[in-house]
Amino acid sequence: MIAQTPIEPRDASRLMVVDRASGAITHRHFRDLAGYLHRGDILVTNDSRVIPARLFARKTTGGKVEILLLRPLDDRRWEVLVGGKRVRVDTRLVVEKEGIQVSARVVEELSQAGRVLEFLKEHDKVVVTMRLKGRQRAHGDLALERMAEFASRFEDVATIERSPERSSVGQLTMLLKPR
Repeated sequence: MIAQTPIEPRDASRLMVVDRASGAITHRHFRDLAGYLHRGDILVTNDSRVIPARLFARKTTGGKVEILLLRPLDDRRWEVLVGGKRVRVDTRLVVEKEGIQVSARVVEELSQAGRVLEFLKEHDKVVVTMRLKGRQRAHGDLALERMAEFASRFEDVATIERSPERSSVGQLTMLLKPR
């Protein structure tokens, strides 16, 4: 199991120990690690960071698509794996994450599931939509702040052409224009 957030204190994290001779598995804590190391042992650590790479999208036809971000190709395009039917070149997708929607387009097929997605194309204007549910509607100002914060993440590649505004009951929209 991979922790979503680090435990405090950090040495309280779980440690699975496998006895090579018997194959027995025991569960300990990371603070017990020193008791398992001997002179000449090699300890390999992994300090890589995990990105939130799994996204869910909908095609303009309404079909569901799961996207796994593999690697950025440049500031607008990503190599991805897609799960869904008929996700071909020029398929338009709406990716929703944390209540915010962003448009993307398939620009290349790499393999059976491999694709290149383009999130912001030069001269395209992207409508970003946030749908408010239940109690979120009562906190519209907070949602406006959250949307502005989201837009600030794209300052290097886009400008806000239309500031976040209420477009209908329970929905906020803004317009981003690539630089």
